Amino acid sequence: MSRDSSQGVRDRIIAAAVELLHERGIHDLTQARVSALAGVRQSHLTYYFPTRNALLQQAVISGVASVLEAFDAVIKRPAVTLEQLFDVLDLQLTDRRIPRMMAALVVASEEDPALKPWLERFEVDMQEHMVRMLRACGLQPPALAISLYHATLVGALQLDLAAGTAASRRRLRTVLRAAFDTLVAAG
Repeated sequence: MSRDSSQGVRDRIIAAAVELLHERGIHDLTQARVSALAGVRQSHLTYYFPTRNALLQQAVISGVASVLEAFDAVIKRPAVTLEQLFDVLDLQLTDRRIPRMMAALVVASEEDPALKPWLERFEVDMQEHMVRMLRACGLQPPALAISLYHATLVGALQLDLAAGTAASRRRLRTVLRAAFDTLVAAG
């Protein structure tokens, strides 16, 4: 198998896993479903990803890449306003696909504790992205303020995901705005 076709198969498998996680959650992330959606044999899937958790890690990395790209685009702007930053955060973080993937990671880490250190590093990386975005706006909130914002964000996103209603979506946006304003005041 050539490098290009090998990478193509791997990419199709990851894309199928991301789609399943986004649409249905961790319980539908099975070898049979992923390989069928990717159009590959299960043996190809297990060649590239010997375990479901190896696939899950790559799916999450791929699934949040667009969010991180949007964040990085904000950082590269010459003069970023707080409202522009909030608008990007609001747009990217109120998409229920992201909390669904994060819930999948939490569930998987309960099944396989070896995932816990990876999940912790992943969360630290997310917070570091947040710090870079805030610095692009001239803010330097203390580490505790970042941690509190992040915890509020994760909790609010998961509560909205669990409820899945218009009212929970409105509550999420209200909480995200209040948490953001508190973070800005700390910075």
